[in-house]
Amino acid sequence: NYGPLFELVPAGINTGPVEIVGSNNATKDLSRKVWLYK
Repeated sequence: NYGPLFELVPAGINTGPVEIVGSNNATKDLSRKVWLYK
């Protein structure tokens, strides 16, 4: 991951909603949570 455009292109999940869907269609919205990449 190195190059002249490395820091100009967003990485990871950067658009759209992020939801976890469980049993009985229960959903948990993770879109507004702070994400840390390690």
